[in-house]
Amino acid sequence: MKSLFFLLIPFTFVGWFALKPTQKQEFSLVPLNLYQKIPVSAKFLNTTQIDTIDFWHVYYNKIKIEAYNLNSEKSAITLKIKDIKKTDSLIVKYFKDTPCSKCKTQVTVQDKKHSLIAKGSNKGTFSPLKISVYDLLQYHLKAKEDIYEVFYVEEQEIGQKYKLIFKVRFE
Repeated sequence: MKSLFFLLIPFTFVGWFALKPTQKQEFSLVPLNLYQKIPVSAKFLNTTQIDTIDFWHVYYNKIKIEAYNLNSEKSAITLKIKDIKKTDSLIVKYFKDTPCSKCKTQVTVQDKKHSLIAKGSNKGTFSPLKISVYDLLQYHLKAKEDIYEVFYVEEQEIGQKYKLIFKVRFE
């Protein structure tokens, strides 16, 4: 079965048209009925990075371990206590379509009572934010909490907005 490639083109007051491939590696402009079904791969929709919503990558030291976006389930990252070294860190790289190059950005780690446990800060939306895993472990060994929440915070003119970006647990 031949796969079809359509490029939708809106024409004001005329309707929608699509470019349809022909036999000679050319495209012809054809009117498109809005109720006509266009074949779209479900796999393509699930793996495509949407560029108009916030997304972030989480690194353990310099190794990327997780990628999230605003629509992702905020699953917990499990850290093995026996493998943690004093120099280990979690690094968050946060991206959004309306960046701020001068505002203060932070990643905060909080317990279930929303007490601040650790934070990493920088300047600008795309700047990496680093948290000491060893410091988190020291708190965990005293408090014995099950799970910790990690928030992204960007200082704005109207205050700070906290976004839950993922969770951390120790085993």
